[in-house]
Amino acid sequence: MKDLVADNLKRSSNRRSFMKKGLLAGTATVGAGLLASKSASGAGSTQPATPGDIAILRLLAAAELIEADLWQQYAELGGLTPGQLPVETAPFTPMNSYQAAFMNLDSDGPQYISSNNMDEQSHAAFLNAYLQSIGAPVVNLDEFRTLPSSKATGANQKIGRLTNLMKLTVDTSWYTRYHSATNPDSGATFPQAITLTNVPGIPRTNADFQLSNIQAIANIAAFQGLSLANVKEWKNLNLNYKVVARIHEEKCIGCELCYTACWDGAHQCIHLDRVSESWDGHTTPASYESRSRAAIAVTPIPKLDGGMSERVGAEPYATPLARIPRVDESECVGCNLCMLVCPVENCITMERIDTGLPPQSWEQRSALGIPVKVQH
Repeated sequence: MKDLVADNLKRSSNRRSFMKKGLLAGTATVGAGLLASKSASGAGSTQPATPGDIAILRLLAAAELIEADLWQQYAELGGLTPGQLPVETAPFTPMNSYQAAFMNLDSDGPQYISSNNMDEQSHAAFLNAYLQSIGAPVVNLDEFRTLPSSKATGANQKIGRLTNLMKLTVDTSWYTRYHSATNPDSGATFPQAITLTNVPGIPRTNADFQLSNIQAIANIAAFQGLSLANVKEWKNLNLNYKVVARIHEEKCIGCELCYTACWDGAHQCIHLDRVSESWDGHTTPASYESRSRAAIAVTPIPKLDGGMSERVGAEPYATPLARIPRVDESECVGCNLCMLVCPVENCITMERIDTGLPPQSWEQRSALGIPVKVQH
């Protein structure tokens, strides 16, 4: 029994090591993680990849083949074709109206599509090559290539497809979700912004190149939907636009997750200094507020002392001030991380503040010869 337990623990550890080296680094690098592992490659070890590891690799290879199939269809009609000059070439002539429509979304659209296609094809090839190198069966989905190709010029009509980009049903609820103050984790549901059922994401025939709404087909492919009107190139964004996090103290439960997240992975602008001196020795407004209050002998526990706030000299909120973080708005860059980790709905909101400065883009500021520095 002792040996059995030890063996199970050893295999469990190996699996965690595999997941850490592979999956956490991304789908395409799972094989790379294994290849770098002596236990998987067999270099200096007798521990090859387990059947479970091989099953994971085969699943990922299948996923990459499916993704490569759809990107290939986009690339054939909207990406850079062999012999076509890079989009940076002046003047660049789109090969068709579909490619031109992508460039309305992003001037590098055709290059982006082609690069993604090459990436997905190489990911699938790499995973299958590694499976073959360790004597495992490779993944071949050719028998499932039964869907038709586009009839438009440029599409490879000699092969079947795994995905049908000519009859897409698009989930547009993301638009209403990201424009809503409600939280799906709290049971909120979100309707479709618009209904897109059986719509094409690529031209079906050459006739589609002549459609007045060819842009709509490219928009569907790019999943831009109703946000298209708000899409701008980075150089045209307003550098003086500022959004900051606001902590609504009456809702705070004092978990300090926002503080931890901000200091561990963001701009380190959230502090726990409401009733003490701040880290640089300055007295905060909250410190003055705390000093003006009568000292209390008992620190209220929100769940046990719900009526404590009604007592003379008590804290203003159920959660003690010492546990409620403070946002330094002069340093906050509005990254949204604190709001994402907060477990209380609408306790932290992102709010725009007036910087008192006129709108100014990166391009405008550069043209004036002003050093590009974002105002805080």
